[in-house]
Order: sequence, then C-alpha cells, then structure tokens
Amino acid sequence: MKNQLFSLLFPSAFHFYYRLNRPLRIMASLTAAKRLESFQRSILILVIHPLGQIVLSFLFFSFLFFFFRHSLARLG
Repeated sequence: MKNQLFSLLFPSAFHFYYRLNRPLRIMASLTAAKRLESFQRSILILVIHPLGQIVLSFLFFSFLFFFFRHSLARLG
C-alpha cells in the first residue's frame, strides 16, 4: 500500500528506486540460498556424525520429557 502510494506520487523516483535495488535483491536472494545450503549441510553433519546423533537424541528425549511433564501437569 505504501509502495503504491509512493509510485502514484513520485512515479519516476519509485521506478529509479526499484531499478537501483534490483541487483541488491538478487544478491540478497543468492545470499539466502547460500545460507540455506549451509544450514542444510550443518543439519546433515549433525545427523550423520555420532556426536551429532547424541545431541539430537538428547534434544529429542528432553522434548519428550518436558512435553509429557506439561501434559501430566495439565491433567492434574
């Protein structure tokens, strides 16, 4: 809504702003893709590595413990 209002008031300035930021948006999307790839790689290492499996099992069982503790507390 704000962008539409800006483009109605200043069409050439809006067009210039949008054209100027297009390479920045492309670079930001590539950076986000690299970040996602890095995140996927770290998750894969966490799953494959034995210490990662220990950490994941600890997190899983602690989640189960707190979930059931919360459920039992709600039951009374």
